[in-house]
Amino acid sequence: LASNRKYHKTIVDEGAIELLVALACCEDVDTQRQAISALRSLCVSSDNRHRVLQKGIMDPLILMSRSDEIDIVREVSSALNCLSSEDENKEEISYRAISTLINLLLSGDVFIERNACCAVANLMEVTDMHPRLLEEKGVPPLIALCSSQDGPCRNDATRAIANLSSNPELIETLIREKALPPLVKSLT
Repeated sequence: LASNRKYHKTIVDEGAIELLVALACCEDVDTQRQAISALRSLCVSSDNRHRVLQKGIMDPLILMSRSDEIDIVREVSSALNCLSSEDENKEEISYRAISTLINLLLSGDVFIERNACCAVANLMEVTDMHPRLLEEKGVPPLIALCSSQDGPCRNDATRAIANLSSNPELIETLIREKALPPLVKSLT
């Protein structure tokens, strides 16, 4: 049902988010996968993104990001990407999941890296979030992904670095981290 947008409002109004969050934390991998997939589907709808965050999705997303099941980690990265596009979610995601996102940047899976890059770029639209990324050593993976063979991943990694470069306090750090060559290369 959650994959069909016309049912999203009913699912949310009936209180299913809390149940899905609980199911995402259970021991059964198939149940986890289905619950995370349903929660991610609900996050596609911008009307639900803040509500889903308020109902506790962050704990299972952070927990499931460590799964050995690639499908689950892909759903997690996609959900974090959707959630990060809402301004009212950015602070909580930055403080609770920036290290998770950095680990996802290093996953080696193009789909996961693409979603993680987009989520980080979304978060870096807010200058107050910049120090968290620096504290967690997130700049080097972004710089590396600026050279990704995957166009969307490369574009979002570049967007994240560009967002960081809008902060005058970070210019020296970005130069020291050699962020400028990938930015210049992306322009050609």
